[in-house]
Amino acid sequence: MIIISSQSPLAFAGVQCGDDDPDCDDVYTNDNCPNHFNPGQEDSDGDGIGDACEGNAPDQTVISSDVNEGVVVGPNESVVITNGATVNGSIEVNGGELVVKEGSTINGNIESTGGTVIIESGSTLLGNVQIKVTGAGGVLEIKDATIFGNIESVGIDTLTITNIYLDGNISSTNDQTVTVTYNTVNGNIEIMGPNSCTELSNNVSGNNSGCP
Repeated sequence: MIIISSQSPLAFAGVQCGDDDPDCDDVYTNDNCPNHFNPGQEDSDGDGIGDACEGNAPDQTVISSDVNEGVVVGPNESVVITNGATVNGSIEVNGGELVVKEGSTINGNIESTGGTVIIESGSTLLGNVQIKVTGAGGVLEIKDATIFGNIESVGIDTLTITNIYLDGNISSTNDQTVTVTYNTVNGNIEIMGPNSCTELSNNVSGNNSGCP
C-alpha cells in the first residue's frame, strides 16, 4: 500500500508528461505554475502566480508509471494518475484529491470521504469496481471514461457523470448538485433527494428514475 503524505508527496512521481507540459495539467502555454498540476489555474491574489506555487494548494504526487499496490491519499494531498499508468489496487481518498486521466487504468475500488475524485480522458476502471464518495465537501466528476462496476455517492456537494460507458449502476442519494448526461449505462440510474438535478440523453438498459 502506498500512503501519500506531506512527508513523501513525490515519492512515486515516475516520468513526466512532456517538456511542454511537465505538470500534466493540459495547460501548455502561460501556465501560472508550470511545475504543479493546476488545470484550473487558480490565482487567489491575482498576481499571475498560481495558488499551487504559493503554498495554497495540496502537496502533489504524479503517478505516471505502473504501480502494483493500492494508494491512500491523505488530507491536503493531491494524486494525479496519468500517462496511461495502471494501478493494480484500490484507492482510498481521505479528504484529499484524486485525478485519473490520460488513458490510465485502475484495477480496484475507489472510496473517498469528503474528498475530490476526478476521472477523465479515456481512463478505465476494471474488475468489480466500486466508486463511492460520501460526505459534505465531496466531489465526484467522471467524464469520457469506461467503468466496469458501480458508482455510488451519498451527501456530496457535486456529482457530475458525462459521456461515459458504465457496466453497472449509478446511485445518488442526497447530493447537492447532480448532473448525469450523455452516458451509456448497462444497469440502473437512481437519483434521490438532490438539491439541483439534470439528467438527460442517457441510454440506460435498466431502470432510470431520472431527477425526482
